[in-house]
This record gives sequence, C-alpha cells and structure tokens, in this order.
Amino acid sequence: MFENLAKHRKILVTGPHRSGTTIAATMIHDDLKSSHGLVLEELCWKPERCLDAVKMWLEINEPMIIQAPFAADVCHQFPGVFVVFMHRDIDAIENSQKRMKLRNGRKVWWHDIEATERDKYHCDDSTVAGMKYRCWQDQKQHIVNYLELDYETLKDHHLWIQPELRKDFHVRQTYAVG
Repeated sequence: MFENLAKHRKILVTGPHRSGTTIAATMIHDDLKSSHGLVLEELCWKPERCLDAVKMWLEINEPMIIQAPFAADVCHQFPGVFVVFMHRDIDAIENSQKRMKLRNGRKVWWHDIEATERDKYHCDDSTVAGMKYRCWQDQKQHIVNYLELDYETLKDHHLWIQPELRKDFHVRQTYAVG
C-alpha cells in the first residue's frame, strides 16, 4: 500500500491527534520492510520540546518515519520531508478522544500536548482538529511532496484490526503489553 514512499528518506506522518497517525506510520514502516526507522510521538515526552525532537530526528542521516501529530501546523517548515497528512471525520476524532480520555483514572500523556495546542490555536477541545485542517489547507501549497491520507483507506491494509475485535487495546490503539 505504501511501498512507493520508499524513495523518500524522511517521512513525517501528521494530522490531528486521534486521526490515525500512529497506525498509518506503523503501516508505512511495515510496507517499507523496516528500511526506515520509526519514531512515535511518545519519544517527545514534554510538549514544549516536541518540535525540537522532530528536528533532531530529521537531522539524523538515516531514513526515518516520524509520527508527530503535534507538528501538523509546522510541517511546511521542513524542506525535503515527505509529509503524510491524516484526515479523519472530526466527529470520529472527538469520539475517539472521549473513549481515550482516561486511562486507569488518569489523563493520558497526550492530553498535555493537546492542552498546549489549544493554547497555541486559542480554541477549545472540539476545535483543535478543525483548526489543524484549516492550517493544512494553507500550508500544503508550500510543501513539495505530500500525501493526504484518509483514515478510512487504512482499512485495506493487512495490519488493520476491525474495531469490534479491538479488545484490551492501549490508548495508542495497540495491544497493551504486560
């Protein structure tokens, strides 16, 4: 499904949180037969340092797939990077956020990043995804190589697991370990 992306050394998978960036990055990594390193956003634990981490990973002289929904509004600032921008229905994003709001009675770690984004965009919980989509419409004209990827198309990939079969899934939509 994504084998044609192998020619790109740096691939940034972004879009709103809960839009499918994790599974898309994982699927791309799988299709490229692990020729690219895979960096998931949890390697950036402090919201104020997330973009510094992305820049660091982009500077490494190895092929990389970087999953970074927090970089959706600045992805045009990385020349030479192939951008995969995820699209998912905003209602589906909000429903996913509600399902994942708490884990063992605590907010999950990406809520700190979302709070930072709400401040940056001057919006509430329900409009962050919409604001990212509006930003994307302006910035994609400044990006040479990109793919707009609809969440629903991921269902054709062999790594896709039907929602009714997702039992004991972690907030990252992967199976919990341990």
